Amino acid sequence: MVRTQPKLDIEGPRSLRFWKVGDGGSGTNLTGRRQRWLVADMRFSRDINLLLDKHPGGFKGRWMPPEIRCEQRGPFEDVPWVGTDRLIVSERLREFLDQQAPGHAQFLPVRFRYRGKPLKTPPYFIANWLHELDCADLNRSTWAYKGGLSNPENFLFFLYLAVRKVPKDIHVFRVKHAPGSVIMRSTFITKMARVAFSGIQFYPVAQAGWKKAMGVE
Repeated sequence: MVRTQPKLDIEGPRSLRFWKVGDGGSGTNLTGRRQRWLVADMRFSRDINLLLDKHPGGFKGRWMPPEIRCEQRGPFEDVPWVGTDRLIVSERLREFLDQQAPGHAQFLPVRFRYRGKPLKTPPYFIANWLHELDCADLNRSTWAYKGGLSNPENFLFFLYLAVRKVPKDIHVFRVKHAPGSVIMRSTFITKMARVAFSGIQFYPVAQAGWKKAMGVE
């Protein structure tokens, strides 16, 4: 049997050093275009982010696995389409991240419900990313509201990444002042492509040389 190399199907040129990671959409997962497992529980996404934002550096205490209300029964993916920047990941992807990026995420079990009843699935976990870096180029990024850092409710509407501020040993991270932005190195994405995980999505993020790479200069 001849093994084929998994296709790295991401939006934009592969010359970019960093990419934004997500779970929504249908055109950028590592196994090419395929049917998605749409979960899309916005209530869960809001509540889990509010909870885990109160515990920087990882959740401490007794964890009660929350239940996610599913729109569909499947097909099961390594990253189902839930709608949260803290991805829901399969046991297979959890093991990969633990081995290839130790200390980058805390994995908290979750359960699923479909039409009011528990849905029997393989193990899934919230990937609670542990690294938040102050690596936005504030001169090139755009704030959502006036006042910049002086407005405590402000956040970056448009993120421009200062690549030089990202330590070389960090592969996946969130960005300070940019909620919802999880960034991954392209070299790490290439490692993931060799294993062909399903569901995970990648989108361009502004950084040095990105306009030329995207053909918009």
